[in-house]
Amino acid sequence: MRAIEAQGALEMIERREYRLITRLHIETGMRNTDIRHLIHWHYLSRDGSGKPYLLFFNSKIGRDAVVPIGEDLAKELMAWAEVVRLRYPEIAQRETAKPPTSRVGALKLFPSPMANPTGSSAIGYSGYRTALQNWFDQIGLVDDVGQPIHVTSHQFRHTYGTRLINADVPAHIVQALLDHTSPTMTAHYARLNDKTIRIAWEEAAAKIDGSRKAPDEVLDVEGRLSDAAWSRHRVEQAAALRLANGYCGMSPTKVCEQANPCLSCDLFVPDAEFLDEYQRQLVVTEAVALRARDEGYVRLAEKADQDALALHGIIRHVTEATPAQPVRVEVQGRRRRNHASR
Repeated sequence: MRAIEAQGALEMIERREYRLITRLHIETGMRNTDIRHLIHWHYLSRDGSGKPYLLFFNSKIGRDAVVPIGEDLAKELMAWAEVVRLRYPEIAQRETAKPPTSRVGALKLFPSPMANPTGSSAIGYSGYRTALQNWFDQIGLVDDVGQPIHVTSHQFRHTYGTRLINADVPAHIVQALLDHTSPTMTAHYARLNDKTIRIAWEEAAAKIDGSRKAPDEVLDVEGRLSDAAWSRHRVEQAAALRLANGYCGMSPTKVCEQANPCLSCDLFVPDAEFLDEYQRQLVVTEAVALRARDEGYVRLAEKADQDALALHGIIRHVTEATPAQPVRVEVQGRRRRNHASR
């Protein structure tokens, strides 16, 4: 990527549309087919603050999707859209006034330049793939041993996802940016991130000077204990994840499904330094339980009671004292309300 993103490298791609497609690969992680089939009249949108978003159709799962882009890329796309409009003026005007009902027959943002009178045929993949490989050869893209390397356009998507994970972007945000249907797909990039971190860890461990560190403390990066040592390192790293009211033992590559404040989670680690926070939460939680019970919200009252009991247990644990147990008040069913009607 250093060679690909070097100053002036992208300009070496001869065709303008190929340069734009490559930028979209690098900066959005989109699939090639979704990029090539962007619709001319419906490819860009802006939010209330004017920030640009790319509108596309996720062909793999069959749904409309959106991804944020930079202003510079948005301007480049708008300039290219004007080129296409001048190439197909009547079609562009007609579809802007009355958007087509089908994506198939719509004017594409990247239409094929050959035998394409309506602009509805997208630019071909084979031509782009050839141009991409020629560009790699031109910039001297090689592997670790100096051999020419073969890179597919889809590998830009893997790089985009891995970069996000490496930048500590939460997994559920990466899932949204890549428009994945499940966290399992996004977890692939977390594993790549683990590998990236491990390589750096092994390189650092291999450079440890034995005279400065006791032999039994040197990490075994090559032997049979390597994976176990790495697992321990990850556990220790996860244990250091500080929350507002304690520490979490969950791996940072996983998405927590627990609601705030983690009181029922086995991975939650309370600590005496958060005693004031526990006491504040207890006051708030008991007030919520009282009001919910008074207004007839049975399930909310029961959940608040459970949280209050958990907080009492946490306070007792961190202070080694036995605070008074909360008084359980039976919920009166006469005022129960129908939540669906609210």
